[in-house]
Amino acid sequence: MKKTQWSFRQMVLSVLCISCLTAPLSAAIPDENTLANTLINQQELVVAFDMNDEPISYDPHCSTNINSAQLFTAITEGIVTYNPVTLTPTLGTATSITTSKDALTWTIRIRENARFSNGDKITAKTYRDSWLRMLDPKDPGELANLLDMIKGVKEYRTGTDLNQDHVGIHIDGLYTLILELNAPSPYLLNILCHHAFTPIHPANLNNPEILNADTFVSSGAFRITKATKDVIYLEKNPYYWDYDAVKLNHIRIKLRSSSMKLLSEFSQGLVHWSETYLDISMLPNNDDIAAFPEYSTSFFYFSATDGPYADPEIRKALALMIPWNKVRDVSASIYKTNSLVPQDSSYHGNTGITKQNKNEALKLLKHAGYPNGKDLPVMQIAIYPNAKLEQMTDIITDVWSEELGMTIIIDVVPFSLYIGNPEASPYSMAYITWIGDFYDPYSFLSLWTSNSGFNPSRYHNKTYDDLIEEALLKKTKSERYQLFKKAEQLLLDTAVVIPISHGVSINFVDNDVLKGWFPNLLNIHPFKYMSLEHTISKQSSL
Repeated sequence: MKKTQWSFRQMVLSVLCISCLTAPLSAAIPDENTLANTLINQQELVVAFDMNDEPISYDPHCSTNINSAQLFTAITEGIVTYNPVTLTPTLGTATSITTSKDALTWTIRIRENARFSNGDKITAKTYRDSWLRMLDPKDPGELANLLDMIKGVKEYRTGTDLNQDHVGIHIDGLYTLILELNAPSPYLLNILCHHAFTPIHPANLNNPEILNADTFVSSGAFRITKATKDVIYLEKNPYYWDYDAVKLNHIRIKLRSSSMKLLSEFSQGLVHWSETYLDISMLPNNDDIAAFPEYSTSFFYFSATDGPYADPEIRKALALMIPWNKVRDVSASIYKTNSLVPQDSSYHGNTGITKQNKNEALKLLKHAGYPNGKDLPVMQIAIYPNAKLEQMTDIITDVWSEELGMTIIIDVVPFSLYIGNPEASPYSMAYITWIGDFYDPYSFLSLWTSNSGFNPSRYHNKTYDDLIEEALLKKTKSERYQLFKKAEQLLLDTAVVIPISHGVSINFVDNDVLKGWFPNLLNIHPFKYMSLEHTISKQSSL
């Protein structure tokens, strides 16, 4: 019998081979389909949010970016929330909302089983304290002025009456919140869907400087378990009042830029919804593309508070020098526009500057004391990084520099650097895209009031303020809209704002697996209604 000599290396390899053959199946490396099915079985939704220069904010009173807004649909809930399809207000932590015959008193009953994610009660006082903190005249929240229809709010937040008892937000017992209004305001329900008006836990309210992912106490269907710079982990809130209706157990939010790796993960079922853009030409299934009109407008705006660029005549003259149709064509938008508020069957008809008129522009400049643009000071313009936007800005500035001799400095900087604190902005002109916080023209027009908590242009005009204030006191939508249209036309005629396009939201959704996700005009998708269902596994063609 021949004897076989075994080296140490051969013995190690043999043991490894035998181990591979005898090891349980669970020890094998799972394929992509197995991983995808595991996510479904565990009801873990995996989402990709666009990694950009705008950090996630955990303070509902100060957040204005879309990623934070989407996150807040999971970890906060207010008196009412968005219906995921129609965006109509749906009862959240409230069991009922009743109004008096004159519609000036609202009585809101808070659910007795409403809890924060640590088990603490959500009460009427929680709401009053949260809203008063947002109205704090020393540091009002971005959208504080949206509550101006409540008695005493405007006076309190602007510092003219600091007595909190004069603010028409009252409590009656543990669970009843009473609002006293200046005028009937049926649109208030839509406003209250926004995360800015959700209850904030006292620990977060009293220590906003340390409000972050680790300290945030949730009022919504989910709570944060861990967060890094690249991913946020959520789990179902065990104290949520409607716990049984929530199907997802976990959510993993990846902060990702567009890449082949992300496209591959989506195609293999490892990412169920991507807000981050994917290369459409390489998607295996075009049915996964969810493109929908968005209640948004992209626009240039003047933000100077003094000097010639704050002069309506000069602003209009400069705007008339520009071939806006050419600029709008460069944007490559589907919905080019010259109106600020997206128009529908109830609100339409406003028109801004549409045509270039150099003769009229030069007349206006001469009348204002700047013949042919002579002696106009240096203009600083801020835009965020975007190739199309840079092309549009070049068209505008080339005309002004070549034909008027202006010196123009263009700063391509992160959005937050010039919009995060408008009052401190050094720029005379800038560009943003604004998504309505609720479906009403006021969500756009409120930006330009003198006492707005978020006024990107630092615009102050008494005629405009009076029109908006009068509109908010009207009892019918038609009366309100007529005054809103006059106010918008004032902005357009004086070139405070120069609209370019209305938006289209593009999401990538695995519709075979992800249920409860619906396209809508605000591009807001409440996580509470989502679930994962088994289906035939995706087969990647990448």
